[in-house]
Amino acid sequence: MSTPSSGKRSLQRKKRSRAEIVWKRWADWRKLLVAVSTGAFISLLLIFQFLPDKVSVQIGQDAPQDILAPRFTRYQDRLRTEWFRNLAANQVPKVYSSVLYADGEARDATSGFFNEASRLRQSKETLARRIETLRARASSLNAEDLRVSLTLTPDQLRQAREAADRLSQDAMSSQILPEQLDQKRAEVRGRASSLPDPPPVRRVAGAVAAASLVPNRYFNQRETEEARQRERDQVSPYWETIQRGDLVIRKGERVTPEHMVKLSQLGLVQERLQLVTAVSLVLLSFGLVAVFCLYLYQFHPRILRDFSSLLLVALVACGCLLLFRGGSTAVGLRFTGDQLGFLGMISSALGAMLIAALLCPQVAVFVGISLALLTSVMVGSDLKFAVLSIVSSLVGVQCVSTIRNRAGILRAALVLAAVNVVAALVAHGATQNEMPEQPGQMALWAGAGGLGSVMLFYFLAAWLERPFRVTTPLTLLELSDPSHPLLRRLAMEAPGTYHHSLIVGNLAEAASEAIGADPLFSRVASYYHDVGKVVRPHFFVENQSAHNRHDEINPSLSSLIIASHVKDGVELAEEHRLPPPIISIIREHHGTCLIKYFYHRAVTSGGGENSPALEYQFRYDGPRPQTKESGIIMIADSVEAASRTLEKATPGRIRDLIEHIVKDRLSDGQLDECELTFKDLEKIITSMTRTLSGMLHARIEYPAGDTARLRKLAADGTAHQEPVASPEAFSDTPEAAGTASRRGAGL
Repeated sequence: MSTPSSGKRSLQRKKRSRAEIVWKRWADWRKLLVAVSTGAFISLLLIFQFLPDKVSVQIGQDAPQDILAPRFTRYQDRLRTEWFRNLAANQVPKVYSSVLYADGEARDATSGFFNEASRLRQSKETLARRIETLRARASSLNAEDLRVSLTLTPDQLRQAREAADRLSQDAMSSQILPEQLDQKRAEVRGRASSLPDPPPVRRVAGAVAAASLVPNRYFNQRETEEARQRERDQVSPYWETIQRGDLVIRKGERVTPEHMVKLSQLGLVQERLQLVTAVSLVLLSFGLVAVFCLYLYQFHPRILRDFSSLLLVALVACGCLLLFRGGSTAVGLRFTGDQLGFLGMISSALGAMLIAALLCPQVAVFVGISLALLTSVMVGSDLKFAVLSIVSSLVGVQCVSTIRNRAGILRAALVLAAVNVVAALVAHGATQNEMPEQPGQMALWAGAGGLGSVMLFYFLAAWLERPFRVTTPLTLLELSDPSHPLLRRLAMEAPGTYHHSLIVGNLAEAASEAIGADPLFSRVASYYHDVGKVVRPHFFVENQSAHNRHDEINPSLSSLIIASHVKDGVELAEEHRLPPPIISIIREHHGTCLIKYFYHRAVTSGGGENSPALEYQFRYDGPRPQTKESGIIMIADSVEAASRTLEKATPGRIRDLIEHIVKDRLSDGQLDECELTFKDLEKIITSMTRTLSGMLHARIEYPAGDTARLRKLAADGTAHQEPVASPEAFSDTPEAAGTASRRGAGL
C-alpha cells in the first residue's frame, strides 16, 4: 500500500525525469556557448556606442569634415564666461599692507652700525679684526666700506651718521615693496653720492643707509583674492546661441575647447557611460537572445535542435550589427545621425533577407525586428529609424522569398528601394511633425539603402551557403538548368529516368505548393533524386527496351543493384558538389522501403527459408525522409512509377492509386519523421490527382490516312464512303484531338 510520502517521491521523480529528458534533448554546451557569446557580443557593441564621441574629434586635431548644428540650442558658455571673469580679476591690482615698525627698524640699524663703529675705532685690535667684528653688524657692506668707516675721524663719523639717518628716513617715508628693495637701495646710494660732504663720508653714509632699508609693505593675498572675487562676481554669464544648420567646425580647422563645448551642448559628444545604462543594455541583449530561443522552441523546434542553424543566425545577426557599428570607421568616413540611421536600416534588412533565404522567412521576421530595435538604440533611440528598419526588413523578407530567377534580384532591389523612400518620408513626418529640410537627400539615402542591402544579400548569401549546408533559390535555379553536367548525362545515358524525374518534379512542386513547403526545392531535388541510375541504367525498367537483365540473375543480386543507385547517386552528387539538402533527398527518397518485386520473387521462388531476416535484405538502407519535401518526393516517385500501370487513367483510379501508396508508406513507417500531417497528406493526394489527371488524359485512336489520300477522296467526291468518325479525327495535334473528343462527349 502506497503512502503519501511515497506518492510525493514518485511525483518528484517523474518531474525530474521529464526535466532530464528536456535537458538531454535540447541542451548542448555548443548551443549555450553560441547564445552566451551572441549576447555578450551584442552587449559590447551597444555599450561601445556610448563611449567614444559621435564626431570622432579631439582638441588639437584638424576637423575631418564640416560639422553642422543639428538643432537650435542656447547655453551658458562657461569657458567664455570664465575667460571674461579672469580678465576682470587680473585687472585688479595687488593689495599691499603696511609693515609695522619698519621705520624704527631702519633707524635702529643705522644707529647700531655707527655706535659699533665708534667703539671699534677706539679699540686696540688690529684693523682686520675690527673689520670682521663690524661685518657682523652690517653683513651687506663690503670690506672696503667697513675699512673706510673705521678710518673716519670723529667729526666725519658724526657727519656720516647724520647723512645716513636723513637718507634712510627719506627712503622709508615712501612705499618699499619686497621686490623694490634692491631698486631703493640703489637709489639711496645714488643720492648719497651727490651730498656736499667729503667722499669718505658720502660713501659710508650711502652704504649704511642702503643697508638699513627694509620693506614697509607686504603682499596681502587674502585681501587681493577677495577684491578679485568681487570683480569676478560683477561679470554676468556669457550665453551662446547656436541656430540649426550653423557651422560648428569647418573642415581642416583646428579643434579647440570652445568647439568641444559646442559639440557637447549639441549632444554630439556623449557623456560617460553610467552603470545603470550599461546594465540595461546587457539585459536587453541577453533578453533578446533568450526570447529568440523561446520563440524557436515554441514554433521552430527543428531549427533549435540544429546547431548549424543557430550558429548561422548568430553569425548573421552579429555580423550585421558589426557592419553597422564599424562600417563608417572602416572606410575612414564619419556619418551624420540620419546617415547612421539609414546604415542601420541596411544592416537590419540585410540580416532579415539572409535568414529568409538561408533558413526560414518566419525566423527572418523575428531577426529583422530585433536588429531594427538594436540599431535604433545604437543610433540614439530614434523612433523614426526603428520604424524604417522594421518596414525595410519585412519587405526585404517578402522580396527574397519570391525570387525565382535572376530578374527577381533586380525586381527585389527596385521594390525595396521604392518602399524605403516612401517609408522614410512617412516615418519622418510621423515622428518629427515636419517635412525634412532636404527630402531629396533623404530619398536618395533610403533608395540607395534598399539597393545596397539587396546587393550585399546577393553576395553574402552565396558565400554562406556551403559552410552552413543551405541552399538559396538562386542556386536551385542554377541546378535546374538542363545544361548542368549531371542532368545532361542523365538525359543521354538514362533517358527514361530523366523523363521520370521531370514528371516527379512536376508532381512534387505542385504538392509542395499546396501544403506550404518549398516548391522550387522539391522540383529541383526531384531532378536529381535518381541520378545514381546513370551508373547501371539498363537495370531499371524505364531505361529498358525489351530485354530485362534481371531475368538472368537471382533476386538478391537484383535487389543489391537496385538499392545501389542511392549510394551511386550520393557519390555523383558529392563529386559534382551538389548542395547537402539535395544529397539528403537522394539518400531519403526511398527511405527504408521494401523492394517488393524482388522480395516477392525471392519468397515465391522456394529457393530458401522465408525468415523475417530475409525482409531486411530487400530494404533500402535509408534513412527515412526527414523533411516535408523529402516525404513528398518519396510519394511522387512511387506515384509516377505506379501510374504507368494504369490502363484507363481516370481521376478516380488515379486517386485510388495515390491513396493506396500513401497508406502503404504510412503503415510501413516511412513518413513518421518528416513532419507531414494527415491534413498535408490529403492536400498532397488531391494535388497529385489533379496533376496526373492532366498528364494521363485519354486520347482517341487516330484512323489511318495521310494528307494526299484525303485530298484524293475530296476530289473524287467519295469521302462520304470512307468509314471515318469525323474530319477532326485526322488531325495529328493533341489539341484538335482533344476538341473532337470533347464534342463527342457533349462538352
